[in-house]
Amino acid sequence: MGKFKSFIVIILLCFSSFALGEGDPALGKQKSLLCSGCHGTTGSSPDKNVPKLSGQLEDYIVLAVLEFQQGIRKDPTMSSLAAVVQNVTDLEDIAAYFASQPRMQGARKGNVVAAEGAELFSSERCNYCHSDEGKLYAPFQENIPPVIGGQHKPYLIKAMNDIKDGKRPGDIYGLMPRLLGELSYKQIEAIAEYLSQI
Repeated sequence: MGKFKSFIVIILLCFSSFALGEGDPALGKQKSLLCSGCHGTTGSSPDKNVPKLSGQLEDYIVLAVLEFQQGIRKDPTMSSLAAVVQNVTDLEDIAAYFASQPRMQGARKGNVVAAEGAELFSSERCNYCHSDEGKLYAPFQENIPPVIGGQHKPYLIKAMNDIKDGKRPGDIYGLMPRLLGELSYKQIEAIAEYLSQI
C-alpha cells in the first residue's frame, strides 16, 4: 500500500499546480519560521542530522512534506510539523522560499574516502538522475530527485541507509532501493563523504 500511496502522490504532483514551482518566496519567508528551528532561517541547517533546504528544488520540498503528511515517510518531529501545514499555498510558498536561497555547498576539502565516493557516484550512475555533483537544477517531472551535493554527511548516510533498508521510499521505479541494496554501508558512507564536500 505504501508504494501505491507514493505513486499517487507523485502523479498528483505531476498534474497539479504546485508541481510547477508557483510558490511565492517573499510570502514563504514569513511562513517558513515554523521550519527555522530545525532547518535554519535560510534552510542551511546547523544540525548535521537535519537536511539543508537551501537551494533545494521547490517541487521536491513539496513532495517530501506531502509524504510526511500521508505517513509515507516518518519522523517524530517532521511528521507532526508537516501536519501543521494544511494549506497547499502555504506549502508552495515555504518551498519556494527555501528553493530561492543559495544552493547548498560543501567544504571541498578532499580526502581518500571522498575520492572513492566520487568514483562510486560515477560508476553507479548516480549522476544519471542527480546530475554531476548532485546539483540538479530542474527535476524529472515523474520523479523529482533532490539536490544532494553539499548536503550534510550524517543526513545523507541516514537517508541512503533508510532507503537501502526499506525504511523510506525511494523512487517510483525502484532504482534507488535496488542500487543502494547492492552497496555496502562503507560504500554508502564514501558517497556521502563525497557529496557533503561538493
